[in-house]
Amino acid sequence: DFIRNVYLKKMLGGGNKTGLVNTFLNQVNGHRFNDEDMNETSFINALQVLRIWSSTLKSLRGTFPLKASVFDYVIFDEASQIDLPSAAPALYRAKKAIIVGDPMQLTHIAGITKDIDFGLAKIHGLTEMKDIYPAKTRYCDVSLYKAAENSLPHSSILLTNHYRSEDQIISLCNQVFYERRLKILSTLDYGKFPSSLPLGVQWEDVKGEVYKLPSGSRVNQQEVNVVSKIFQEIWAKISNTNLTIGIVTPYNGQRHAIFQKIQSLVPQEVLEKRIRILTAHQFQGSEADIIIFSLVISERGNGNSDKWYNIYPQILNVALSRARYLLYIVGDKYFCENRQGILGKIEDVYEKIKDEEKLEEYDLHAKFDTPTEKIFYEELQKIKLEKLGYKLLPKLVAKRYTLDFAIVGKKKIDVEIDGIQHEIIEGMPVLEDVERDEFLKKEGWKVLRFPNFMVLSEMSKIIERLLAELN
Repeated sequence: DFIRNVYLKKMLGGGNKTGLVNTFLNQVNGHRFNDEDMNETSFINALQVLRIWSSTLKSLRGTFPLKASVFDYVIFDEASQIDLPSAAPALYRAKKAIIVGDPMQLTHIAGITKDIDFGLAKIHGLTEMKDIYPAKTRYCDVSLYKAAENSLPHSSILLTNHYRSEDQIISLCNQVFYERRLKILSTLDYGKFPSSLPLGVQWEDVKGEVYKLPSGSRVNQQEVNVVSKIFQEIWAKISNTNLTIGIVTPYNGQRHAIFQKIQSLVPQEVLEKRIRILTAHQFQGSEADIIIFSLVISERGNGNSDKWYNIYPQILNVALSRARYLLYIVGDKYFCENRQGILGKIEDVYEKIKDEEKLEEYDLHAKFDTPTEKIFYEELQKIKLEKLGYKLLPKLVAKRYTLDFAIVGKKKIDVEIDGIQHEIIEGMPVLEDVERDEFLKKEGWKVLRFPNFMVLSEMSKIIERLLAELN
């Protein structure tokens, strides 16, 4: 509130500038202007007071005068969904543009085919301009994001930090769609999620039969039934909470069949507020605490081609990345396992994630980060941890982190050997370590940290502390 008041005072000058803003807003609210009828002077005066404005693309015409470069910057969000004609009015009104988007999200839906697009481009001479068509200006499939990316002399800037999803969920997307470039920083409130439900990714194997409808859409009734069953099991455990459920599928025929099955299971008011049954295109930009994803495609039936998924993998990325706590994939696991494209990759990564969950992904012969770690490892061998009911797992991967030494048994102990890079001033820990330890604590780990010098000079004290913890 203090910062807000300081900003408002500076912006409004003690109130003597509010009239300029109110004059413009009254004009906008009182009339339906066309671009050319907008009072330019009134807006320029208001712009000197309010320097940042937000708007949808559709609202531009009725809000801002058609004046070139009236803004210093225009910032587009979700730019992969924006087509160039829709972006043009905003681009015209700004000196510079900042384009923010994700190429692995779904693009805009164009009403014309590539052939029609090419024909129109040829009529207007665009096909002769090889430097801009089709890479930068093809309306049917080149979004604002892609046009901007193809126009840059350098690579785009990747925003790597991810904050939405539980580790397994975003790890699946990270490995399949983002080449492991995302940094997982999700901090979820696990206290609000029922302990009777699993976290992360689950796959319900359904060997259904998929049918292609006359419209081209597809339906898999066996998956519809399983989705309904999973929904009822989950709803019984979260009905008294504020948690939300999203049911997502690529095909509108499947979406309709699922909706018909589920709409009678809960009150209409609940269905509108906490449950969303949508196609992947409709769900883009949204999120839910729990997502149930119906894959539809299966080995049996007359609509089992996965060509669409391979051409547009964004469909799967959008569907899988909407969940915060729990993602259920409902589909034919064997069919996916034996596909060479994106479905096979998803199934393979899923299996790896479940292996890690079982503490199977470790390497006893992994390279140690420092000679001190190797010395400590050799010392641990003398303790005979197996006799105490524990197993030593160096370099165990625990979701988003690699542990120096995991000791697993009645308890889960993470022993970290820290160099000088792990402290800021006189023993104070770096923020990343604090966040890491807090995350591991929520996962059931006890973290013990020892500095390098202590391993070299006070090994007996470390072993004594460790044994006390184990006992």
